[in-house]
Amino acid sequence: MPNEPLPGSDVGLPPLPLVAPGEEVVFFGDSWVGGHGVPSGAGFAQIVGIHLRARTTIDSASNTGYVSAGASGAGTYQQRLRAQRVNPQAKLVVLQGSLSDIDGSDLGHAAVGTIRLAKQQFPNARLVVLGPIVNRAQIYDRSGAMNSQIAWAARKEGAYVINPYARRWITDRTVDNYIDPTTRQPTVAGHRYLGIKMIEALSDFFDNGQPPKGS
Repeated sequence: MPNEPLPGSDVGLPPLPLVAPGEEVVFFGDSWVGGHGVPSGAGFAQIVGIHLRARTTIDSASNTGYVSAGASGAGTYQQRLRAQRVNPQAKLVVLQGSLSDIDGSDLGHAAVGTIRLAKQQFPNARLVVLGPIVNRAQIYDRSGAMNSQIAWAARKEGAYVINPYARRWITDRTVDNYIDPTTRQPTVAGHRYLGIKMIEALSDFFDNGQPPKGS
């Protein structure tokens, strides 16, 4: 069954018939897709899933990324994907993140391998790669460099790419409006904002059939 609407989930945007009601959408990434620190259902991934009227699967592990295996040993994105069965049911997969890779090396090539594996694991899905979103002003430019590497990998593998740095979703001047200064995670308002921006980006892609310039 599709997700039931929750208070605050109506983002005031036109319907986006990207998947049929009840079809599976997968969000794979770090704590941001899991909505860490906000009430259940208030994360941006859940907001997007509700808007799509999809059956939303959230696969998140804190501090993991293309390079980072996380403090708990959850594994890199590739390791996490390899531990799963192939999922032919998913129709849309969003691969998100990750700021946890900020000190990692060879990010671009790690992302290439991950995206290639994700296409194998989700053979019937459109794959959208969402780059890391800045959570403090001091790393704004570094997040831009990370997004460039991930965008290169996504285009190389024929995936859709959303570059939040290029789109200026959150900048060094606006970060405090959306990010909790203690947890460095999006606030409820931040998740809602990111949900809206994500829906708008998906509309850009799939209404026109091609990624827009500056994606």
